[in-house]
Amino acid sequence: MISLTTIIRSGVMTLAAGAMAACAVTTQIDSLKPVAGDAVAALNSAADGVLISEGVEILVAPVCEFSDESYDCAGTTLSGETINVVAPGSDPETMTIVVGDKTLYDGSIEAVLQKAAER
Repeated sequence: MISLTTIIRSGVMTLAAGAMAACAVTTQIDSLKPVAGDAVAALNSAADGVLISEGVEILVAPVCEFSDESYDCAGTTLSGETINVVAPGSDPETMTIVVGDKTLYDGSIEAVLQKAAER
């Protein structure tokens, strides 16, 4: 026969385990917050979103670097075409994405991120 004390102990242990799991998740989310606001992270996310939505088969996703007052990102498609992403300024608001010789996108970074968030 199971005693009332055993049932109470099981309940307390379950609540404690749940609380510890919630704290661990919160800590992980908090540690990511500084990264989420970074300009290069936003640019990478927006560029990847456009490339995927346009059906570009990516071999090497664009890697972005800041130089001479703009972000310049370079990648490659499966068919060997170059992927170039350029975003002016140290905290860019717009980007241009060119695959091969075709401009896929020229506009707001925030608009791309907002559209992705609505899905």
